[in-house]
Amino acid sequence: MTGITASNDNGILQLQSTQYGSAQAFTVSSDVASGGTGIGTRTLAASGTDVMGTVNGQATSGVGQNMTVTGPGNALGLQLKILGTSTGNLGTVSLSQGLYQQMNSLLNQALNSQNGFISAAQNGINSTINGLNAQIATLQQSASNQTALLTQQFAAMQAQLASLQSTGQYLNAFYAAGSSSSSSSSSSSAG
Repeated sequence: MTGITASNDNGILQLQSTQYGSAQAFTVSSDVASGGTGIGTRTLAASGTDVMGTVNGQATSGVGQNMTVTGPGNALGLQLKILGTSTGNLGTVSLSQGLYQQMNSLLNQALNSQNGFISAAQNGINSTINGLNAQIATLQQSASNQTALLTQQFAAMQAQLASLQSTGQYLNAFYAAGSSSSSSSSSSSAG
């Protein structure tokens, strides 16, 4: 058998798997009564256990000697390999963010659609565009109003000019008629 070690413990046969975890199991049986080997003639089964515990109060899951932090908190995703057979408090784990995690955090902040740097820049640009569009609309309305006023004033001036031209024609006709009457009366008195 591979992965199994046997030893003599004060005359009792002791079998142990060299692998770890609940996936490691074996059965053993003997044809010698229990007094000789400690096993007896019945079949005995043994299976390993997976490592379990907590890291800074965060829950973990274990497979063999490998423990992964699964509970929420700063150590989430941290993987530890637990060596040895001691139980209880095994020590302290210090955790700091690596360069990848820091870059990932910065990128997440920048790309956050609610309050990220890029979103804030887009909102600022959109606000500026909206402000410029409002100014353009105001200027277009002002130009339209000014055009309408100038068109109205031009039409009034044309009407005034037409009136003045009509008055000028009337006066020319009046003076022309008065001078020809004066000429005809002066020639009749001379003759």
